[in-house]
Formats: sequence, C-alpha cells, structure tokens
Amino acid sequence: MKTQTQARGRGTEENTNPKKTLLVSGDDKGGVTKSASTGAVADATRTYLGYRITLGDGDPANQTLSKIWPDASIVDTAAETALDDYIASVAAGDQDLAILDMPGVSGKPLKNYFFTTGFDFLDEMGLRLVIALTLTETGDAIDGALSWVDTFLDKAEFVIFANERDTAFGRSFDLATNPDTQTLLGLAENRVIRIPRMQDPMKDQYNYYKAPPSAFAPGGSAAKALKLTHVQASRWRTLAYNITKATEPLAPWLTGKPVPMPMAELHQATEANPESQSILAKLKAERDRRRQR
Repeated sequence: MKTQTQARGRGTEENTNPKKTLLVSGDDKGGVTKSASTGAVADATRTYLGYRITLGDGDPANQTLSKIWPDASIVDTAAETALDDYIASVAAGDQDLAILDMPGVSGKPLKNYFFTTGFDFLDEMGLRLVIALTLTETGDAIDGALSWVDTFLDKAEFVIFANERDTAFGRSFDLATNPDTQTLLGLAENRVIRIPRMQDPMKDQYNYYKAPPSAFAPGGSAAKALKLTHVQASRWRTLAYNITKATEPLAPWLTGKPVPMPMAELHQATEANPESQSILAKLKAERDRRRQR
C-alpha cells in the first residue's frame, strides 16, 4: 500500500489516504525497547502533539505497555476472536491513531491471522496497516525487525523507531553504516523516529517507575512520586521534546490529519509559563552567585 506523499520543502509527510491507521509495533526479539519506544512515541503524539490515541497491549503475559500506559487495553493477540474484536473496535472508533504493541516472536502468528482473514478486509473496514520496527544497534533487534519485514513486505507500510539505548554516549545511531539497517531504511522510505539515549540516572528512574517521558517532566506523576529535582525533571522534559520533534514531521502521515498542537506553539506556551520562568530565574541567579565566589 503506497498511499503516502512527501510534502516537498517542508520536511513533513502527509498521508492522503483517508483510512484510519493501525500502527503495530513488532520485533521478533524481546527486550529490544519495543514497548518503551512505542510508549514514548505515543506520549509525543498524544501528550505533546494533541492527537487522540488508543493503545492496545498485545502481550497479556508481560503487559509491558500497560505498565507505561495504564489505559492501554489488553489484547490476547494469540486468540483470533480477540484480534477480531480489537480491529473492529479500531475501525469503529473515533481515535486519530490506534497503536498495538506486540510481544516478541509474534510476526508469523499475526501474519497467519491476516492471511486467514484476508488483508482485503482491512480495506473494507477503512484501515491501513503500518508496522513500527524498533531498532537498536544490537544484531538481535535488527534481525528481529528483518523478520517482520519478510512477513509483511508488500502488505504494510513501515516506520522505524531508532532507539539509542545501546548507542555509546556522545554518538548517534547511524542507520546508514549497516547494510541491514540500510535495507530497513529503504523499505521504510526514510521514515525514522529517533529515541535519544537516556542518561544512566534516568534509566534507573524509568526502570523503577514505568511511565511515559512526560510523566517524569516537571509536574508529572512520576516526577512527583520519585521527588525529582527541577533539574532532574527538566532532563526528562528535554528527552520528551526531542522525541516529539522527531515524531511531528511523520504525524500527519501516520494519522492523515494536521498536527493539533504544533511544537512551535507548545514551546511558546512553555516559555511563557510564569512558574517555569520563576524557577529558571532562580537557577540562573544561583549559578551567578556560585561563579562570583
């Protein structure tokens, strides 16, 4: 299904297909940050860009996405009737985007479901299938993504979530240096959402309190529960904004709709927040005081 067009000169892709998108996050290897990356992109799309998102956790055994997003519905993707119900609810819903996070080693069972039911029924229900491939620099993650491409080639469109978790500090995950990731990049038509590397203290905070990045930002539920300082929480806000910046250009392609809350407007609103301005002023005054010692 090649329904997307590139808006030349603006760096933003627009989906001209009026169908609703079912975004399936998959990799045939567990533990490759798939759910964490999916949760972070959902956070950017919902919290910061303002889209209406529904989430499905397709791994009832581990329920990883549900720990990050408690409102995610549990979907037993091993059961044909459960997938029937979920897909029907997506087709009938009023969300801008539906995201289904799959467990590891699930590409072939999902393919069997679609081939048994028929891919044509997605068209009949007004749905398009997009596969999100989560990549890190590890060979397992790349091999798992290649398996999903083999499964759904010519049956779906692809987008890459490039997570820098396993990338050395100070570097970026360069997809062009590996022939396999080059192949994946070509099949995804250069659609990449980059998930920046967390600093080590942030990893500990995330592992202790599973939540989307915005929850760790100043005023968020995780920041309050962990009693993060303003500086610690601000690091999370920076991470969330960087993920949102990477997501925003692809959001219209994913949803078929303009961005409700563009980043430029969000940045201006944040800068204008009196409480934030007061805290920043105190931080600058404290730095000046220390420098003058």
